[in-house]
Amino acid sequence: MAKKKRKKRHPIVPKKAERIKQAKRWLPTYTGDKVIKAYREKFRVDVISAVHELHQLGYLDMKQMEQALKTEEGRIAKKHQLKAEKTASDNFFNHDQDDVFAFIAGYTSGGAAYGVRWDELDDEELEIFGYEEEMDDDLPF
Repeated sequence: MAKKKRKKRHPIVPKKAERIKQAKRWLPTYTGDKVIKAYREKFRVDVISAVHELHQLGYLDMKQMEQALKTEEGRIAKKHQLKAEKTASDNFFNHDQDDVFAFIAGYTSGGAAYGVRWDELDDEELEIFGYEEEMDDDLPF
């Protein structure tokens, strides 16, 4: 029987007070220009924590801090927007329709569509597709 692989243990993130002590020694030796990213990677914290701690240490002024937080909020908002769009596009009812088919499941090798026809649906199913009983005259079949 093969040996079981051990799970990698995540390194323990130091508490804020310990990070501040370590950062006071580390920051003067840092030579790069992306101090927020380097701080995040070194101490394994999120952007907001890194920005606040760097501001507390005096390496970011208020303008830089506000800009970094604004950028992070924009990134998070964009991420939520993309997730919502993906969820909406994965919706079952966003698939192809035409005047014959309420739902086109696919196409044959010859190019003919196949799926659920409008005339096969009952009243409840028509409501699911957005048609009400009063609108029977407007159905595409």
